[in-house]
Amino acid sequence: MRRPSYIAVAAAVVLSAASGAGCHYQVAIDRKPGAAPRCTDGVCLEVVTFYTNRKTVGVWMHAPPSTRLINARVAAGDSPACQGRFPTEWVDVDGDLHRQGPVDVSGGHGLVFGFPANTWMSHADRFFDVELDVAGAPRCVRARLTNAEGRVAVGS
Repeated sequence: MRRPSYIAVAAAVVLSAASGAGCHYQVAIDRKPGAAPRCTDGVCLEVVTFYTNRKTVGVWMHAPPSTRLINARVAAGDSPACQGRFPTEWVDVDGDLHRQGPVDVSGGHGLVFGFPANTWMSHADRFFDVELDVAGAPRCVRARLTNAEGRVAVGS
């Protein structure tokens, strides 16, 4: 009687566990600003770099005078805007690292947001929310990172 090899059994167990653990497609976005900006009430935000194997999201943002960054979050598709459960740990604004806010982001800026490890694996349908204070008024700008299948959906 032929028995399956231990390697084949181990591989089957690992593949079975991985398929049930919510593994998603590798997602990679790396482009110049201008392809898919998301504008809301005078604030334009565009995701320009995002890799699911890294812990960062790079964006280009243009905001009116007196705009301060309060927070940013990665959120599942079913969560309300700017209330996702994964807040940023740090933000780099044009090369200046900030671990606490608020941070002035009036005008045009390149920003890189750092998040906790495994943020992307919680859900396939992911959004990137930026919470702002624009001249004393709260604003939330939401951009889609991936769709329900875990594939690139920026700009949709």
